[in-house]
Amino acid sequence: MPDPEVVILHISDLHFGCDKGEAAVASRHVALRAFEETLSSLEALWRPTVLCISGDIAWAGKRGDYEKALKWLKPFLNRLNITPNHLFLCPGNHDVKRGISTTYERPTTAAIADRVLSPPLAQQYLRAFAEFSNFCRTLRVPPYTFNNRPSHLIGYRTAGGIAVCTVNSSWFCQGDDDKGQLWIGQPQIRLMERDRHLPNPKDLATAPFTVVMTHHPKEWLRDEEQHAFGDANRSCTFDDLTRRCHILFTGHAHGQPRRPDRLTEGAMHFNGGAAYAGASYRNTFSLIKVLPEELQYRHYEYDPRSSDRTWLKVLDSTTARPPATRSGLRVETPASGTSSRNIESAVEIFNADMILPSAWIDRETQAKALSEILLAESDKAA
Repeated sequence: MPDPEVVILHISDLHFGCDKGEAAVASRHVALRAFEETLSSLEALWRPTVLCISGDIAWAGKRGDYEKALKWLKPFLNRLNITPNHLFLCPGNHDVKRGISTTYERPTTAAIADRVLSPPLAQQYLRAFAEFSNFCRTLRVPPYTFNNRPSHLIGYRTAGGIAVCTVNSSWFCQGDDDKGQLWIGQPQIRLMERDRHLPNPKDLATAPFTVVMTHHPKEWLRDEEQHAFGDANRSCTFDDLTRRCHILFTGHAHGQPRRPDRLTEGAMHFNGGAAYAGASYRNTFSLIKVLPEELQYRHYEYDPRSSDRTWLKVLDSTTARPPATRSGLRVETPASGTSSRNIESAVEIFNADMILPSAWIDRETQAKALSEILLAESDKAA
């Protein structure tokens, strides 16, 4: 059960180091200052207590990029009163040193990927993220635990009553041809399952509120990670993740604010747009309030067309908290001419055939569904 006032601020793709010239640096400053002012003006119950950044803090994985990020992020955390313990980070494709990652080949089969991503990882993979890991240490962000060892690149950590599992989708990022070529690796997931950091789907209802964070959405992974097929008898890596968490955070797509998707009857997927991809870009951030029975969320967008330089709330909504449970319809008054047994049967059929949280179904849809079931039962009885 999360703390009663957990509010997660989810941002992604800050791209420190991408600004070319003094004017570009000034534009970033103006946009991020307005971002901070927006957060400061929030009502108390919506002020963030946890910060999740789903990758691409830097632009080229260089020390200078992270020095720029530190100058902004340290005072930002202080103003929000968020400690490093409540900050969760994962690496993205721009956090990789391409001069290293382009020297080794991407795996061409699931068997090769699972072999090279089995601990202990080769030093070449770790060196590609050396500056990212140094950045985390400088911020004094506690490392994750992975395979009983500390890591800033992958693993499990808790804070504020929630659990966060970071999964690295950027091991093999090399350039513009990354899409459809990336691997997470089954062994790393199996180890987190072994240690109960990724709960079994049947235990999600009683497990700590679990967030999985990775940089890339599903479509950037290899087909073998998106689907279970072939003779390998290997499960779908992406489904393994989304069946074992309540929320999935990704970044990279730079998309517009949109409502979350529910994946594999498990996780709610929040894909973060870029928190800063340039002065002419519609930058975004999200707030997610975790309550016992539901999630409340808000999406904000920075409109570069506005002379006011403001971040506007563009979505404000509530959804049932995953994972879904089998939801029945309580019928208080039998319809005219309908026996109580027919109503009981209708509810029984609805429970057996539908796996939908009732909070997602409006009254009109409920009434229509129940009416159709009762009509079918009546026809059978006749």
